[in-house]
Amino acid sequence: MDVVEQKAAKLSDMVYLAVGVHSGYGAAQTIYVKRGYIPDGSGVWYQGKQLEQYAPCCNDDDLLLFMSKNYKLVGCVCCLVVIIQIALPISARSRSIL
Repeated sequence: MDVVEQKAAKLSDMVYLAVGVHSGYGAAQTIYVKRGYIPDGSGVWYQGKQLEQYAPCCNDDDLLLFMSKNYKLVGCVCCLVVIIQIALPISARSRSIL
């Protein structure tokens, strides 16, 4: 995955991927988060279409969450702190994260 990410980062500052939502993809979801990917904010997709709120779908291999990683932010500690604080629950934001 390192090689693919390095090649992709040469082409764009932002790299996207999609991962299945059901529990069979749990290991992949965890790996992507640990590698710095975050949900891109577009919600879940089913069979190539962005789902509207309350739209019917099936929790199968076609139900996807798109994630992104911004390579401009990689290595910038101040940006990382802001991202981590936003992702933390409000109760945890008051604690020191460094």
